[in-house]
Amino acid sequence: MANLREEAERLREEGLNVEEIMLFGTPYIEILKFAEKREVDLLILGTRGLSGLKELLLGSTALKVVRNSHIPVITVRKCTVTTGIKKVLFPTDLSDYSLEALPLALEFCRTMGAEITLFHVIEIRTYDPEKVGYFLSDKFFDEIRPFIEKRMGTCPEDVQHEKKVVRAMDATAAIIDEIRDNRYDLVVMATHGRTGFKRALLGSVAEKVIRYSPAPVMTVKPSDFAKKCYYPKSRGMV
Repeated sequence: MANLREEAERLREEGLNVEEIMLFGTPYIEILKFAEKREVDLLILGTRGLSGLKELLLGSTALKVVRNSHIPVITVRKCTVTTGIKKVLFPTDLSDYSLEALPLALEFCRTMGAEITLFHVIEIRTYDPEKVGYFLSDKFFDEIRPFIEKRMGTCPEDVQHEKKVVRAMDATAAIIDEIRDNRYDLVVMATHGRTGFKRALLGSVAEKVIRYSPAPVMTVKPSDFAKKCYYPKSRGMV
């Protein structure tokens, strides 16, 4: 609690309005209950906590919050000093689910004065040399790219943007490479995409990006999945 007070005081000195709260119960449940009670617009969590285990902890509190929250969640793997959010990446598989997050991403960029890159990976799902050669050909790329960019939708003139389409064997790896190579300040993406398994609380690509992205990731739950978010009764005390 002392560390929490110290951090809160530091932020107040920077001119921020800060309130520190101590809750008791199952962490992710209490976070979601508090967010609902206070009508919170955004949750921000670190993906490493007391255990300090990079992979294991993400499967605990942070991941459970992302899976069950109906409001946007930003997860941060490591603390980095930044002068502001200027570059935002929006990965999309072009499904209706994934594109539901675009309006929020655009509004966020408008507010922050940031530029956004709409990013799609043409995932090559074959190891047949002839088919791979075709998918990698300029002919195929030139034919399909206009349809992909049209499907991405239009962006308002007051938001600086670009559309980028790449080809890769693995979409997640391509997204992580794009984040790392171009040093984005934030990634915004939907929790679910084309597969949209109704019973899944979090899509596999979104989960992997949260795990491995060097930049903070804001996840937005599509409306169909937001309806099924829930949390059980809290047990025990932390």
